[in-house]
Amino acid sequence: MAPARSVVGDEFDIDMASDVADLLDVTPVKGSNPNKAAIATPATISNSVSSTPETAGAAAGAAASPRTAEANRAIANATGGTCNPTPYHQHISPLTTAADDFDDASTFASTIATGQRRGVAGAGVGAGAGDQLMSQFHSGSSPIASPDVSGIAEEPTLLFGTYEVCPGDPLHYSDSELYLAAYDHSVNPPRPVILKLMSDPDRVVTELESRRGLDEKFILPIYGVHADAAYVRRVQSKYRGPIQVYEERGMAKAVRASVVAQIKIASGQDAGGDITTFPDFPYALCCEPFDKTLEDVFTHDFVDFNLVRKVTKDIVVGLILLHTEQRIHGDLNPRAVVRVGSKWKLSNLQVSKPTGQPTTDFRVCNEGYMSPEVAALVMDPTEAGAASSSPLAVAQNDTYTPDSSYDLFSLGCILYSLVFGSEMWNINKNGDISSADLVQLARWSPISFLDKASITFPIEGRTDNQKAAIDLISKLLAPTPDDRKAAFEFGMVSVRQHEFLQKKSLDRTTLEAFKAKQDIMFQSEKEHDHYKQILRDLTLEERWELQRAKDVLLFGVLEPTNVHLPTSIVILKDRLPIGRDEPMTKRDAKRRLKEAMKWASNFDVLNDSVRGALQGDVPSIGHFWSLISDLFSEQDYMYLYFVDELTGQPVLGDGSNPDYPMEITTRSDTLPKFLPLMHLTMRAMALYHGVAGIARLFGCSSAVVPDATRTTVQGKVNLLKDSESSLYPFGSIKDDVASISESKEQFMRSGAVRALSANALADFLLKTCADEGETFAGLRRFPDKDGKRAVYSLLRDVEGVKNAIKMRAHERLSEESNLLNDANSKTIRTLDQVVEEQTTKITEQDREIHRRDDAAVFMEANLAELQESLGQAQAEIEKLRQEIAIYQMNKQTAVCGDTCIVQ
Repeated sequence: MAPARSVVGDEFDIDMASDVADLLDVTPVKGSNPNKAAIATPATISNSVSSTPETAGAAAGAAASPRTAEANRAIANATGGTCNPTPYHQHISPLTTAADDFDDASTFASTIATGQRRGVAGAGVGAGAGDQLMSQFHSGSSPIASPDVSGIAEEPTLLFGTYEVCPGDPLHYSDSELYLAAYDHSVNPPRPVILKLMSDPDRVVTELESRRGLDEKFILPIYGVHADAAYVRRVQSKYRGPIQVYEERGMAKAVRASVVAQIKIASGQDAGGDITTFPDFPYALCCEPFDKTLEDVFTHDFVDFNLVRKVTKDIVVGLILLHTEQRIHGDLNPRAVVRVGSKWKLSNLQVSKPTGQPTTDFRVCNEGYMSPEVAALVMDPTEAGAASSSPLAVAQNDTYTPDSSYDLFSLGCILYSLVFGSEMWNINKNGDISSADLVQLARWSPISFLDKASITFPIEGRTDNQKAAIDLISKLLAPTPDDRKAAFEFGMVSVRQHEFLQKKSLDRTTLEAFKAKQDIMFQSEKEHDHYKQILRDLTLEERWELQRAKDVLLFGVLEPTNVHLPTSIVILKDRLPIGRDEPMTKRDAKRRLKEAMKWASNFDVLNDSVRGALQGDVPSIGHFWSLISDLFSEQDYMYLYFVDELTGQPVLGDGSNPDYPMEITTRSDTLPKFLPLMHLTMRAMALYHGVAGIARLFGCSSAVVPDATRTTVQGKVNLLKDSESSLYPFGSIKDDVASISESKEQFMRSGAVRALSANALADFLLKTCADEGETFAGLRRFPDKDGKRAVYSLLRDVEGVKNAIKMRAHERLSEESNLLNDANSKTIRTLDQVVEEQTTKITEQDREIHRRDDAAVFMEANLAELQESLGQAQAEIEKLRQEIAIYQMNKQTAVCGDTCIVQ
């Protein structure tokens, strides 16, 4: 942005000494902490002398600041002393005149002209609030002239019997608040004020509570609060502070009638015509008037670095005061920064939060200025493509513990807008951004800012001012709270001492660190350009195969965000030979494959020891080595190799670098820390290449692996592919990938095992890798467009990439074929077993049938003999029967003869 005239003229520079003097020049307030200081305000004076409306108004007039008194004298001079306001106590009842005329109204937005907000077409109403305020309060060159009373009756109707609302559109309007310019007739002469109408009682209470003990030189004061009688208890029950809360009957209707009437007058509409309503605002805060908001500066004014420094210094001092009271602003945005005279003050404290206390209320702040860690909690996990079990996607039970780092990021967004002339996101009038922008904010990367900075301010031609400003913004916009705290050790005090605000050039150390960040960004751009050239020469099928491999095999997913280095590694017992002509024997191949299978069998057993080692637990390291003592029992070193992610082969190097492969001392903590990355590399090889990939990873070709050996180890290789289970070694890969997709920076700062492992590898390589130019044994990086994912390979030309993709596709199909054949062979073996069992059963049954047939023949023979014997027996019986019959007959005859003789 080209330098231009400053809006406030010459820079009003505030050094730290004057800031401290301003903060100490105060009067203790009754009832406040005696160790803290605060200035006497109209509200605090009215509270200390009396709680009645009459004395409150009088005290407010008596306590008016010199600037307000001067403004009041100007009003009296401009009006010729004709103002004769009615005393405050005679106007306690709310406005009721003609209020019933507006009962049938609908939407307020349709009655006023649609404002054009920068970057959001039709997104706001009443944009340019400061210009409207000046047009309503000011005239000519005098600081404050008489109000514009054209079209208003000679006897103005006063809202709440106190406030004369200026005609025209509201200074700002959203679903939850509305700003009006008005004159307060409770003092003589009337003073200009701002009425902030609100609908949420909790936000009203927070507005009031957040101002306790704060210096009104940097925080916009509130003179008093008016609440609808039906809602006043919701505030009075929670707030017991010095700012007076007044009860007003029928306030919502009075506000609606007054505002709509003034808009009709200003727009020339018929007073009796149809009109629509706007949401009820049962609370009205009477605030100190301001000249303009920082949003007006963005929209209408020219900005130079003097103005940027002035605004930023005042904001920082206000935030220092707020943070000293253990609170954050929580909604710092251009609309919450206002100018009063030569000072820029903080306002809109309705979502201010105490630090250190977990809250779920982060969803109500201005999304366009929230920090990435909160954006990750607010966004819809389904839109972000996150897994439901992801740490950042647990919707209803999430909490956030506020600290000063939140306001640091919001300040960075404001400074970004001042320096670059546009906001980071398109923001509507309610402070919301699109779902896509919200996801991008949650995944915020400093590369995005550096890229924008390089376009607006080309690196070669940057001035000291531009360098310092960009450095400050880049630190404020760091993606994680820890990064922001590390950059500003003492919070906002450290920000105040930054070179940009002190009008100093960056020191050599800062310049070198910033240059290193830029070099990483530009190197990534060059690498991506080369990658694009390769992609252009690939067929659609080859591109699909390459992209599928990246998505499935997760290459580059754990690459640290602040440095570029490969994370696909393998650690072997022995060095691999370079340029050996003789073929590898089957015995040697079996030995290397056996080494791989030992790792595959022990990953789950080593899980707890690896986790302990990454946490620095010494007994866990000893336990780890005892578990693998049979694998590395008689050697002092192992060897770390990078893996070419396109070919799947370990990078051998050319022998010119004596420090490659890198030696890993046995019995140290290095191997257990790197094991999760080695496990992820083995998983990638197993998924696409199966046993052949694992064999090649450990230094032998698949051609020398016997088929019988492949079949034997296939089961263990298959175990490496199952990444769905939460019991998977080192945690669920699926959950880690979901967290990375939401915010890679936050994941890499988390305590996840794979994040700790990747960071440990980065520290190790940056300390010990002596490869010139940090090319890592000749590997070349092929990053995606956003630079967050990359493939590392030795290949340089299109043909090499094509051949690697072709081989990978062939081996993937071969692995699928092997698995299918194995499955078919298993099915055939099962069927053969079933057939054999059935044949045995049939044979047994046949034997049983023959046995039974023989028994039947034997029984038939016996039956014939029995039948013959039975016939003979029956004949004998018949013979006996005949003999018995003859005997009986003979006996009877004999008896009859004897009888006759006797007679």
